[in-house]
Amino acid sequence: MDECTCRCDDCPEGTYQNQTNADTCLPCPPQMWSPKKSASCFHPVTTFLSPQDTTVGALVALTVADFAILCACLLVFAVRWRTPVVRAAGGPLAFVMLASLLASCAVTLLFVAKPTPLGCLIRQPLFALSFTLCISCLLVRSCQIVFIFKLARRLPWVHNLWLKYRGMYTSLGLSLLIQGGLCALWLHFSPPSLKVDAVGTQEVFLRCSEGHFLGLGSILSFLALLGGACFAVAFWGRKLPKNYSEARLLSLSMLVFLMAWGSFILIYATTEGKGRQIAALQMFTVQTSVYAILCTFFLPKCYIILFRPQHNTVAHFQTCIQAYTASPQDATP
Repeated sequence: MDECTCRCDDCPEGTYQNQTNADTCLPCPPQMWSPKKSASCFHPVTTFLSPQDTTVGALVALTVADFAILCACLLVFAVRWRTPVVRAAGGPLAFVMLASLLASCAVTLLFVAKPTPLGCLIRQPLFALSFTLCISCLLVRSCQIVFIFKLARRLPWVHNLWLKYRGMYTSLGLSLLIQGGLCALWLHFSPPSLKVDAVGTQEVFLRCSEGHFLGLGSILSFLALLGGACFAVAFWGRKLPKNYSEARLLSLSMLVFLMAWGSFILIYATTEGKGRQIAALQMFTVQTSVYAILCTFFLPKCYIILFRPQHNTVAHFQTCIQAYTASPQDATP
């Protein structure tokens, strides 16, 4: 027979030899690959961010530790919920804040799980709503204390309006309504979706695309607005009785919050949200914000409850209030 008819050339990459027609190299179907001299084609390996990655595993461990500390704080507050420290922390608001922080920690695990269409769709709105509730509670609690000590006597009508229209619940509901509206618009016009990025011919990377940048940017900007307002009110109340004022610590936590999310938005806008580690970066940013609030607001109060019980009495709080009202600072705006 002719030599050209008997010889079978090696098939290059991306093609294979069918056993029924061994003299012909057939191209692989779309989204499949093959090495040289292959008799079949293969699907690419699917990868995604998982706890097996060292960085992601460390973030998951950080999240679990955060979740455990928050549960411990919730237990301490629940056991001592009638004490002055818990009431000064906001009473029911403190429990709402702890619950919202726990929800934020739980939602962040969706950022490092295997992406799914549903997970991509709900993870950002769930985080935005839960963290909005926490920051709003901090803001409302700070406003209440400032109203009581600074405005109740000078502008009694403002304080009366706050009480008449239930300013605490109205403010929380309004914040959630605005954030919920932003999330709804985002999900309607440019919803997040599951994307498959090709990494060469042998690997594809699953990630969540957040849609148009304005969607994610709007909900994060609203969070930043609440954080900035909380910082301003906390700074305004820096001269209140020390039992009620956490101006330095709360201002520090809001600064950390604003800087962390400002850096994330800058990196996200620069990379257009397409980096492999964007989800891990957002998870780190969330944990930074949660730890900032935890360490500056809840842990100091737990320390007083557990190790300084003499400062957790009605008499001690009354002494601090009397010292504040007798000081000349109360006469200054």
